[in-house]
Amino acid sequence: MKTTTLKIALTIMIIVLFSALAQAQIKIGGGISYIKFLGEPYNNLGFGLNGEYGINEKTAVFVGFNKYLSSNQSYQAYAGLSTTGEGNLPYNVSVRIIDKVSAFNIYGGAKRYFFGTDLESGFGVYGLGEIGIMMLNQKTTVSPYDKSNYSLGIEDGKNETLTNFTLGLGLGANANLGFGSFYGEVGFKLPANEVNGQAVAVVVSPSVGFNVGVKISLDGSSSRGYKSHKSKKSHKSYKSKKSHKSHRSHYRR
Repeated sequence: MKTTTLKIALTIMIIVLFSALAQAQIKIGGGISYIKFLGEPYNNLGFGLNGEYGINEKTAVFVGFNKYLSSNQSYQAYAGLSTTGEGNLPYNVSVRIIDKVSAFNIYGGAKRYFFGTDLESGFGVYGLGEIGIMMLNQKTTVSPYDKSNYSLGIEDGKNETLTNFTLGLGLGANANLGFGSFYGEVGFKLPANEVNGQAVAVVVSPSVGFNVGVKISLDGSSSRGYKSHKSKKSHKSYKSKKSHKSHRSHYRR
């Protein structure tokens, strides 16, 4: 119940932030995401939405969330003989375990361009830092076995959500598309082991991942910058042709 309430609250917060960004006519975007939890067999594809507010042409702040779809991980465990039983029963039996894992990540942070921007140069590369909350949901299914004679220690149907604050660093690049910009980002996230000076349990593994997608400027600044660049180039070309024509005319005289 607490996890459901937290997800609802976070989703409402994101919607409110996106509404604020829309009013400010900044950038909104979305795309495909991938995450790999280090030391775990989990790797998930997903999708995400994000909003960005440009402080200046080199610096921006952003918020967003990623929803990672479920992936199934199967492995074998052994149930041990718990009774004397009847006849010659084996000491243990193999049992198939299936973990269904999904994740939800909400984050906010800032990015700074190393060179270029998506508006002026048409291509830019930037570094980014973020803080967030990672929620990992895991549901366990245990295949049938003789529970009257064997015990396993893994609960069938167990459903739990693991939550950790995270700190992330990454690199990204984007390219002007005229109507908006295409972006790609790679990075890693580390679970925080301390919050407000208090130690917290680390229950989510570090992770690496990437995001690719498209961002659209609600005030049309990307397309205006692109058109302005073309217009200036065209104007220069026109001046050059006119000057060349005038020079030829003067030469003939």
